[in-house]
Amino acid sequence: MRAAERASAARELLGDEVGAAVLGPMRSGWVDGLSVAAYPWRLETGHGFVRSRIRRPFVRAWAVSWLRGVVEACGARCVEPRDEQECIGILENLAGCSALGSEVRAEVAGGIRRLREGAWRPRAVLDHNDLWSGNIMVNRDGLARRAGTARYVVIDWAGANLQGGGFVDLVRVARSLQLNGAALQREIRWHMGVLGLDAADVIPQALLSLGWLYQHLEFFPVERFARLSEETCQRLRQGMT
Repeated sequence: MRAAERASAARELLGDEVGAAVLGPMRSGWVDGLSVAAYPWRLETGHGFVRSRIRRPFVRAWAVSWLRGVVEACGARCVEPRDEQECIGILENLAGCSALGSEVRAEVAGGIRRLREGAWRPRAVLDHNDLWSGNIMVNRDGLARRAGTARYVVIDWAGANLQGGGFVDLVRVARSLQLNGAALQREIRWHMGVLGLDAADVIPQALLSLGWLYQHLEFFPVERFARLSEETCQRLRQGMT
């Protein structure tokens, strides 16, 4: 039910064109005290080694284009900077994660300092938070495609955050679909331009996403979260050089 509700909210935020790639349920409700949702069948993009290799360039190109659409939609609809005190609270809470390495801790401290100095004005961007090839599916429903839905659809919206920081989804796509080097750098800089961010703002924006995840770990092991945080910051650093 949470996934269904967040998918619906994501579609509303993104608008008809970009939001068409958000796969919502056909029906959702409650049965014997448990929430249930029924989704239309869609084809996996990465089923089998050969098929996944053939499809990867097409899925990668679509995912990069769709993320640009997400950033444009959020930039147009969420024009005001995020609340400074709320962002400081998220980062201060993240700083309390004992599993984080020293480099990530230093990045968190730097983000808090830039916020307090007024050097960084955080922007709100929709985060899917688990955007990899396994959550991107082929839309082969002919009627649905003629009705204007996307060639691919994104599933599993339970961990989505409408008030995220951006860049984490881009890093996940880069890792899963092999977007590296100059291509990743180009996308990072494109996102910066649309959101009006400086290079020094990129990792703090991602840390806002990671800070929200840290507040909602549930059954996700904190050690895995720490590795995710370190890898995200490392890939963003590499993408900026």
